[in-house]
Amino acid sequence: YTIQNNNSEILNQNEKILVYVLTFNIQGGMPSEEEIPLLFPKKEKIEKFDIFVINTQECLRSIGASFFVDSKETWIEALTSFFGEKYMNLINSNLGALHISIFIKKEKATYFSELRSGDIKTGFLNIMANKGAVSTSMKYYDKHILFVCCHLAAGQEKEFERNEDL
Repeated sequence: YTIQNNNSEILNQNEKILVYVLTFNIQGGMPSEEEIPLLFPKKEKIEKFDIFVINTQECLRSIGASFFVDSKETWIEALTSFFGEKYMNLINSNLGALHISIFIKKEKATYFSELRSGDIKTGFLNIMANKGAVSTSMKYYDKHILFVCCHLAAGQEKEFERNEDL
């Protein structure tokens, strides 16, 4: 099954893509320039991945501080620098201390469409953003893809609450 892009290039819609997914509770901080590479494959293996999905909890600041400032600009800039020229930041979504960021190979950018993001709060009375989920969805050719990043109730005894929130 093939389609043509604007340059009349024939493309295979069944082409496989390799996705790297990372979830990381940063505990109110940010990895240093030296630590960021430790989160990903070695530099020589990075380019085999088409999509990087970076899910973080408590990114840059604590949950409480994120109520007032939830920007993740510094984190996105650090990731952009790490991935370099061959990748681009496709979409980001925030909810308090939660963040999801997706980077893709620039050469595949024209095949992504229908970018959407959303969130749901599961903190106190489902109105507090201290717990919950953020999501991003997109279309790659004609395939829909959804990624979700959660930060739910902590502790072994909170299994029921986590399952309810999910």
